[in-house]
Amino acid sequence: MKDFHKCLQILIGSVIGALGLYILYRGVGIVMESPFFKNMGFPSLIQRYVEEEAASVWVPGLAYEGYEKREDGNWLTHFAEDEIPLYYVAQEQITAQQQKELQTETTKKEEGKDGEEQTEDKKIQSQTETETMQTQTDSRSEPETVAVTAQGLTGGSGMVHRDPVAEIPYDRLGDFDFLLNQYYIVDASTTVDASLLDAETFMEKDFSIEKEDSIPQILIYHTHSQEEFVDSIPGDDTTTIVGVGDYLAELLESMYGYRVIHDRGVYDLIDGVLDREAAYDYSLEAVEQILEENPSIQVVIDLHRDGVEGKKLVTQIDGEDTALLMLFNGLSRLADGTEIDYLPNPYLEDNLAFSFQIQMKAKQFYPDLMRPMYLRGYRYNLHVRPRTLLVEAGTQLNTLQEEKNAMKYFADILNQVLSGE
Repeated sequence: MKDFHKCLQILIGSVIGALGLYILYRGVGIVMESPFFKNMGFPSLIQRYVEEEAASVWVPGLAYEGYEKREDGNWLTHFAEDEIPLYYVAQEQITAQQQKELQTETTKKEEGKDGEEQTEDKKIQSQTETETMQTQTDSRSEPETVAVTAQGLTGGSGMVHRDPVAEIPYDRLGDFDFLLNQYYIVDASTTVDASLLDAETFMEKDFSIEKEDSIPQILIYHTHSQEEFVDSIPGDDTTTIVGVGDYLAELLESMYGYRVIHDRGVYDLIDGVLDREAAYDYSLEAVEQILEENPSIQVVIDLHRDGVEGKKLVTQIDGEDTALLMLFNGLSRLADGTEIDYLPNPYLEDNLAFSFQIQMKAKQFYPDLMRPMYLRGYRYNLHVRPRTLLVEAGTQLNTLQEEKNAMKYFADILNQVLSGE
């Protein structure tokens, strides 16, 4: 009787879940037929998400064939296996994992007993490996929090390197719909077309720069310096987005050899009043002055923390909880396609291309690090240099350490693009 109730619950739950996902999928499809929503870009992301969930959860659960039926059990158990085999496969995998852990623990105990009998050859090999690891560690000058202990990573001259883990679908980048739906979110305040997003042109641009110790090449600043995290300490700006900027500047200088100016100015809190819209006017004035005084600066980064209600944007990269990043572009273009004349944006194509190359590098080396690039109608001070970025790092629910972890990988990607790799 217990088997009957168990199988009945599984069957009913699966049917209800599958029907629910199908209804949701059809609803999204109906919404996408609207020209208004088609232009916004994000419904296709929802559709793709639903499709991926259905393919990865329900379809395998209802049609998985990579298992062998058990000889025990009654006809009802066998019937349930035929209909929803993934449930039983998962149970078998859990059991196998538990057995593996038990075997590992037993092996460790046995090794502990025999440890004193290690041969001289093994001792020499162990000593050699230790000396090699120590040599690699000594070659790094950054603090411990900067070191990336991950598979596929090696250190050389303090830099972080790894092999690509994914490929860019170059053959599909010429398809505007694929390009838009795969890599962008278009805000309702603007619109885009194939003339604005040309992947081939973007990838052909050369954004490499020369590193010089005597003059700065990179400027980091924060239009919204008051953006905090879930564990920020009130009154301590080193625990806010400004502190994340400190860390990014340190990485770019100590690991990659750039000269960086980190402007820690406050532009969104004037006379005790928080104003994040007017902040762009104040920060622009300061940035223009810095660039006038330091004409060698070629890269400008406005580093933000995103604000998403009730959401923490985090992934795991090489075992570390890491905040998700998003590149933001202001197009100076309204929803009807009209350019905003009073917000000239002379480096729009260059900055779209710069963002795109960074996004592609991330997809190759850290596929889960970046959210789709966000396109909005106004300018957001993204007109001061051909290599200008607005980066949104995590949300208010991320931790400071998750933000710093993201900066390690972002610094690696940025360096690759600026090095012409």
